Amino acid sequence: MDRHRGCRLTWEELILENAMNHLSGFSLLLLVGVWLPSPSHAEAPRLADVLAQVRERTELPSIACVVFRGDKVLEEAAVGVRKVGSKETVTLDDQYHIGSLTKSMTATLAAMEVQAGEIRWDSTVQQILGPTIADIDGGYREVTLRQLLQHRGGVPHDPPGELWDALWRHGAQPAAANRAWFVAEILRRKPAQEAGRFAYSNTGYMIAGEMLETVTSRAWETVVRAKLCVPLGMKSAGFGAAASPGKIDQPWGHVKGKPIPPGPQADNPPALGPAGTVHCSVRDLAKYAAFHLREGTGKPRLLDPAAFEILHVPPPGEQTDPYAMGWLRVPRDWAAGDALTHNGSNTMNYAVIWLAPRRDFGLVVVTNEGRSEAAGALDQVAAAMVTKYCPPEKPSR
Repeated sequence: MDRHRGCRLTWEELILENAMNHLSGFSLLLLVGVWLPSPSHAEAPRLADVLAQVRERTELPSIACVVFRGDKVLEEAAVGVRKVGSKETVTLDDQYHIGSLTKSMTATLAAMEVQAGEIRWDSTVQQILGPTIADIDGGYREVTLRQLLQHRGGVPHDPPGELWDALWRHGAQPAAANRAWFVAEILRRKPAQEAGRFAYSNTGYMIAGEMLETVTSRAWETVVRAKLCVPLGMKSAGFGAAASPGKIDQPWGHVKGKPIPPGPQADNPPALGPAGTVHCSVRDLAKYAAFHLREGTGKPRLLDPAAFEILHVPPPGEQTDPYAMGWLRVPRDWAAGDALTHNGSNTMNYAVIWLAPRRDFGLVVVTNEGRSEAAGALDQVAAAMVTKYCPPEKPSR
């Protein structure tokens, strides 16, 4: 893919689109609920061994995973190298780019601002951005924050090429300023479709992020760090490529086994922030996932349980497109009901979260490779851990 044209349609988005037809690729075990024999914990393979075997088969640079029940870590491991051709091995504290897993963070931040009374779910684009953006197209004026976060705001799947190219050219400028310019240009154009129809869109999350920046008077990056990452103890969280230019101090992203040097080409333009530029350690990602797993009943209690009902539940009647706010909600036997999931990729890294709230179980898996085979590899890891820790519940008599 032409880096300057892109990362506009990453293959993670293709997977999410296929997911509307029962989540493409996530092994037979998790795809249709067929159960493999469930070994005892003593017989089941250790996570570290699973990671090593999967990495050997798929030739990924590295894989890291944390499996947890509630706030308790069941297993955690990291295997592989930060950069193909180097000897620097990864650790559980290394920082991986998590791509569109960032979207649920933006939605979570929105829920916090709604709870604080700074904005409403039904606040419209015109109400929040109208005072600063002239000539918003009529098709966008009544689009709500809720619709944007559910990918139902009429926003195009891909932004116009000339606007995307401009973000690359202006990448050295402050992300918030570039984001404000880009959003204004989008909103002056006609929507791609009628509001209410599902269409996965990074741009929609950029608009939502701009609305949050307007009501808080602070950059999205500043607010999400202060209100979400710091309270959850996510000290490793940052934005863009994790590694320093000229160094192998963190995992490098890869495309088909080729390392991508840290720098502007190692991620999407910074303005994309609310849609997918966060990086963090797999341990810190697990803290964030556990926060959502407990749905407001764990600590810290940053949100009321009722907020998670909005964040985690798709619009009524949406069985074809079961997308909530940064989460896909899918029925799974092993989850004893619905599971929550999302993946993330900037085409150079890949990450996935699976949560089973009714079983108080979750896992996060990451790799520093962006080729499509990474999805299947991480699915193998997840399937092994689900088989180990979520055996079928015995029917009640």
